[in-house]
Amino acid sequence: MSPPFAQLGTREFAELLTHFEFSRHINMVHVHHTWRPNHAQYRGHASIEGMWRHHTQHNGWRDIAQHVSIGPEGAIWLGRNFNLPPASAAGHNGNEQCGPFMIETIGDFDCGRDELLDPQRAALISVITAVQQRFGLPHTATMFHNMMSSKTCPGTSVAFSELVAEVGSAHSAEEHSRSLPTPAEQPGERVLAALAQLTRDVPAARGDESLAEHEPQDEFTLQRLERGGFELARGLTTEMIGALRPHVVNLRGGRFSTGGLMSTTAGDVDTLVNHHLENALAEARAQQRPLRILLYAHGGLVSESAGLKVAHKHLAWWRANGIYPINFVWETGLFETIVDLLKKVLGQGERALGIDLLTDPLIEKAARALGMDTIWRGMKSAAESASARDGGALHTARKLKEFCARHGDAVQLHAVGHSAGSIFHAHLLAACKRLGLPA
Repeated sequence: MSPPFAQLGTREFAELLTHFEFSRHINMVHVHHTWRPNHAQYRGHASIEGMWRHHTQHNGWRDIAQHVSIGPEGAIWLGRNFNLPPASAAGHNGNEQCGPFMIETIGDFDCGRDELLDPQRAALISVITAVQQRFGLPHTATMFHNMMSSKTCPGTSVAFSELVAEVGSAHSAEEHSRSLPTPAEQPGERVLAALAQLTRDVPAARGDESLAEHEPQDEFTLQRLERGGFELARGLTTEMIGALRPHVVNLRGGRFSTGGLMSTTAGDVDTLVNHHLENALAEARAQQRPLRILLYAHGGLVSESAGLKVAHKHLAWWRANGIYPINFVWETGLFETIVDLLKKVLGQGERALGIDLLTDPLIEKAARALGMDTIWRGMKSAAESASARDGGALHTARKLKEFCARHGDAVQLHAVGHSAGSIFHAHLLAACKRLGLPA
């Protein structure tokens, strides 16, 4: 059973800091975003409980990763005991004597998604400032997750310099200094309850948590967590989805897919190119080799989950061989329908048919044999639309053109299409030629 998580306002949090008995020195404040839940998915205490369940039952950690979470309404939710090191960023978590204070800001703050505005932004500034003043730290004792890893956390729309400047202003504001309670004041009832939560017994760490790192959760995982479970679609885990995010452009009908197991927006593609590819290029240059980018398109009539599994199956192999894959998961939503029709026609189950991720030719031939011309026209239309006006593949090609223009011969582009993926690439390569991408 999960513990209750106390919710405080900014003044109550400042009061809490004066009464909490710290045995651990705080030397830095780490700032994250949850990605999921985003603002629309936020459910108050249920969302905090869902994160706790994922961190303890799925990741095997002793407690929720973060010390506090800040909701869109400005609520400050308490989490891990302040005297325990967080699961913030591998190699940066400190220990029980000294280390960072971890803040999880609820929302998806990558460009084009949620916006970090008041009252949430004001609460974040207040918490950072209060912690830093409690330990005599300067306002610059602030780090974003993306400064310690290749992730975009706490979001590409959040400017580090602007946020730190706001924290600096809060440090010097007389209003904030006057709002700090004195240690002699008797804590209020809500603060007393919060102190009880922070000092509750938690299990001992099952292993070395110094390398533990916060990972985002997708919306499907989150819904299951709030109901007490944490499984995704069969064969797909949150870790797999997280690993694929810098390598997948998810499309539906040629446009960016906004639902399902993994959504993609134009902002996500911009981040892929401007952040992840730039990091990959820096790594390639350090190894004195060109950055080889692979544009991969799976076969036709493949579901979203199957396309993601294909992408993940080969991801480690591509990277081990110095290739950066960008997978177009151009789901048509008809794969399951074809499988069901085959079962009826052949009178066999899925296992007897031997259907797996690499049986696109079987599916395609069967579809033709069943006279499904309409399905094939729809699949071809999706392939064409992806590289047409407003298509997700065309936007990706435009961003790649900008990237190649910046880096010239340091970048090589390659395209691979499996089965009907060649139809997808026929349109994409034509668009690349029109844009003037290097051959």
